[in-house]
Amino acid sequence: MQEEGARAVEKLPDEVVVAILSFLDVCSLVQVAAASHHLHRVASDEMLWRALYICSSLPEATFELSREPNRRAIRVGTTFEYGLNCLGSGAIDAMTCSTELDQARAMGDREAIRQRWKSLYQRRAHSQRNWRQGLAKASLMEKSHAGPVFALSMWENIVASASSDRTIKLWDTASQRCVSTLTGHQYAVWNVKLLGDVDTVLSASDDTTVKCWNTQSSTCTRTLHGHTSAIWGMDYLNGKLVTGSTDTKIRHWDLETGKCLLRISGKQETVWCCQFIDCNTFVSGGRDVRVWDVRITDRAKTTFSGHLDAIRCLQADPYRIVTGSYDSSSVVYDLVAGKNMFALKGHSDSVTTLQYNRSAMLVTSSFDGTFAEWNLLNGELITK
Repeated sequence: MQEEGARAVEKLPDEVVVAILSFLDVCSLVQVAAASHHLHRVASDEMLWRALYICSSLPEATFELSREPNRRAIRVGTTFEYGLNCLGSGAIDAMTCSTELDQARAMGDREAIRQRWKSLYQRRAHSQRNWRQGLAKASLMEKSHAGPVFALSMWENIVASASSDRTIKLWDTASQRCVSTLTGHQYAVWNVKLLGDVDTVLSASDDTTVKCWNTQSSTCTRTLHGHTSAIWGMDYLNGKLVTGSTDTKIRHWDLETGKCLLRISGKQETVWCCQFIDCNTFVSGGRDVRVWDVRITDRAKTTFSGHLDAIRCLQADPYRIVTGSYDSSSVVYDLVAGKNMFALKGHSDSVTTLQYNRSAMLVTSSFDGTFAEWNLLNGELITK
């Protein structure tokens, strides 16, 4: 009976078979692939595994045929509605293999492309399993900073760290060694941002300045002046920079010219964190969460409350904002509906950093010395 079913499916166009297979979970897809050589080939479709990679763990994900022949598109329907062009502060794992995929396409090696997306899916599933089963292992870098580390930024195998010892250090995760030290700030460095080309690092300091560094020459190429107190929040997007400070001000900069394009009064206490959502919109965190449009400077577009103390960290995309606070909790906000979704309570001290990915897995860290993993779709604490 299974053989008859397989033969019947094989008579359908590959595009139709792929659309049917897109409704299966991974375990069922593997079983179907074992039914025949033909189904094994179709079940290895590049876009099918790409969809599984991007949309796994997100509810109501569907995969549909587009009108353009031999092309398929992903349609995702969910509360936060993730799509292929979803924005976020964290780099997508798939970006790390873009060069290899381009080379494979240039050579016409379809099998290499298929296997690459399957490999990415398997790698992420393996990482998530390690997290949830407590099998994740930490690697200790050599001691190099002379003071506490307050911020990290990572791109591929390079990590930038910012410390109270007034330096920024670059690390190679492969060798686990410091490869460069950037010096020039007068006081502690509170934030650091490693840009995608890995040749540029931005740092924000207690000395009221932001510095732009060339990592190849280990020199400061530009210093931005304007804030009158320590700078904590910082984010970069498409040549623009946004910073938040203890002086309660938010500044929007053109990094190429070093000019401050906009100064906004946060109308609150210290602005601890900020992040772009798109070129015109960014989020700031202080006593509350505020969404700003650079074209409307006299007021915030949206304001969210929900914490009992200042917001120390946040991450945002066009559909949600997640915050971590000195009150030891995190809160998830629905940016589209303009409301609080739920609070995440599991730490016993301030939540200092957080990061979520496309699989709706959120990891938070705290001054209580622990990490916690959460399901971002329902607020469930998975592991701690």
